[in-house]
Amino acid sequence: MVFQSPPTLENTIRNIFPEMWLRKLAIKTCFIKRERKIKPEVIFWVLTLGFCVHNQRTIASLKRLYEIEANISISDSS
Repeated sequence: MVFQSPPTLENTIRNIFPEMWLRKLAIKTCFIKRERKIKPEVIFWVLTLGFCVHNQRTIASLKRLYEIEANISISDSS
């Protein structure tokens, strides 16, 4: 018998919003106008799972959370 851990809220939400669906929706809604460093699926998860739970909600904190999640460094102009 194989023990399976119960599904987490994050995994459940990730199943509801698959990355390919998020990318297609971003193209359809013109969130993506050209391919750059900002990935729509990463910004979605940062906004839904990370950004809303922190006390400090600034553009700088959003940028830091995005850089941590995407494991990249972006310039302030991005």
